[in-house]
Amino acid sequence: MVSKPGYDPNLFVRGISYKDYATLRNSPKLPLFNRALRGGYPPASTIKPFMALAGLENGFSSWDERYFARGYYQINPNGRRYRDWKRGGHGWVDLERSIIESVDTYYYQLAQKMGITPIHNFLKKLSFGSPAILDLNGASNGLLPSNEWKKAKYKEPWYPGDSVNIGIGQGFMVATPLQVASATTVIANRGVLHSPRMALKIGGEEFESLQETETTRTISLKNTRNWEKVVVAMEKVISDRKGTARRLQGTPYKIAGKTGTGQVFSLQEDEEYEADKLETRLHDHAMFIGFAPSKKPEIVVFAIFENGGSSSKPADLTKKLFDAYLLDEYPAEYDYLKGPNL
Repeated sequence: MVSKPGYDPNLFVRGISYKDYATLRNSPKLPLFNRALRGGYPPASTIKPFMALAGLENGFSSWDERYFARGYYQINPNGRRYRDWKRGGHGWVDLERSIIESVDTYYYQLAQKMGITPIHNFLKKLSFGSPAILDLNGASNGLLPSNEWKKAKYKEPWYPGDSVNIGIGQGFMVATPLQVASATTVIANRGVLHSPRMALKIGGEEFESLQETETTRTISLKNTRNWEKVVVAMEKVISDRKGTARRLQGTPYKIAGKTGTGQVFSLQEDEEYEADKLETRLHDHAMFIGFAPSKKPEIVVFAIFENGGSSSKPADLTKKLFDAYLLDEYPAEYDYLKGPNL
């Protein structure tokens, strides 16, 4: 669990000086802020495998149904155009292809058909909207919106456009890196959620959790085969020639994953995103979620580069972590005394 930029914890051992603490506290890079536990981000397209499962579970989608994905989606014929990342559209796609190519318009229409209540109820089972870790205080709940939440917060009803945005992990929804990683373990384990904890034993004795919460539970689906089908689709995110993480092909183990690009601000309907004309703090967040080996997973990684733009950065970092964990192969730039210089 890494949050960078960080700080040297040795500064606190004998009592940190006022000068050193002021330097950390006043840094615009917020080194004292634990992004893994408290960083709130739109999950962006990493939410799509979960949305696919929610659609299947509630009868709003199927593996065989096909959808013609244009470069935009409209709730009403003359209404706002919600654009796909691929301006020309993807053409005819099914549910598997929508995950492989990360088809925004497929999830716009799916989310509108479902509405927020089925989405909220399914994602809540995966621990979105609640602290993901059992034995550390201070973890953020993120935000899993609902119709009731919006009425209380804004005194407004839930609109179809709100659902459309949630469909691609934008809008009101906020998640921490640990929440997304924890939810992904459910797919990796084909329906079993293990709530993460920092310590299992200390000095050979079982460590008591800070929270009286069950550590393992099973998420049931009407059709249990859907777990495996989603895993296969996530494998093809890497192996397919149109997969959004095809750059990770060629590993001796099979990876299942999903890319994501989280918007920091909302574009107007006809506004172009031009990173070179924006301050760095307004650049998109780059994300990747993955687990390996996909058939019998040992490790799940969620990597995010704040304002990092291209999803290639977190995908490449995730592969280095997989290589280190599964193959005991470390990058050439790794210094065993100083740690990674990535």
